[in-house]
Amino acid sequence: LPKCRVNFRGKKLGGLIVLGLCEPVLYFLGEQYGLVYTNSSFSGIMIAMIPVVAILAAIPVLHEKPTVRQLLFCLLSISGVIVLALQNSSSGAIQPVGVLILLIAVFSAAAYSINNRRLSQTFTAFERAYFMMLIGCIFFPIVALIRHANDPMALIAPFQEPRFLLSLIYLSTISSGLAYTL
Repeated sequence: LPKCRVNFRGKKLGGLIVLGLCEPVLYFLGEQYGLVYTNSSFSGIMIAMIPVVAILAAIPVLHEKPTVRQLLFCLLSISGVIVLALQNSSSGAIQPVGVLILLIAVFSAAAYSINNRRLSQTFTAFERAYFMMLIGCIFFPIVALIRHANDPMALIAPFQEPRFLLSLIYLSTISSGLAYTL
């Protein structure tokens, strides 16, 4: 098990703030609203570009040279998504604003990947995941409060649904907390 201690004393938190803004804030907003303005097939293709963008961005930023194996697996994953998308193309228009919003998700995920590797020298995996979750716990409730300022009951209504609670537990613990820590 990784160390589950948080110690930010004497460490510069600027990189962690950028990490938390890239993911979950910008990535989740970009993915969510990108899906509103495009179809799911196109969104899948765009999201599949994240590893390629991350590898290409790591060349000038981290001075890493991708291996042939890395490049082949990136191309393999993208081609797989394209084949599946072409076979199961969903209906729905692709609006230019959706493409731009999905690009925000792609570039923020690539920035997260690079920044995360850089911060691994200073912060443990648990500290990075903890800080990201903290930023998400601050940012998204504020957005919800702003969106539902005229109807505060809309904020607590979902908590009455067992399916919502199960989804919340899964997404917060396994899908986010555990996955980011690992």
